[in-house]
Amino acid sequence: MNSYPIGTKVQLQATFRRTSDSGLVDPSQVIFILSPLNPFIPNSSGTFVYGTNVEVVRDSTGTYHMDFLPVALEQVYKYKAYSLGDVISSCDDEEFFVR
Repeated sequence: MNSYPIGTKVQLQATFRRTSDSGLVDPSQVIFILSPLNPFIPNSSGTFVYGTNVEVVRDSTGTYHMDFLPVALEQVYKYKAYSLGDVISSCDDEEFFVR
């Protein structure tokens, strides 16, 4: 599990591939969901959508990242990237630790 100091920007990565031939593809919608394993830390979870939230960035065809700046207590976070359609995401229930 990756570990980051509090106050350090964390870049969460995801790639998306077609189910038919595994080629990289831009889905019609990219959604990152971030949540702490301790649900009682305020302002540390959320849903982030490409094109709506500036934290989600398209790097190249099928490759996206989300910037997250943890400012809370030590915590383990879980994140996932979703898309719509016949697309597979490389990012499924990933975790990282903020210390």
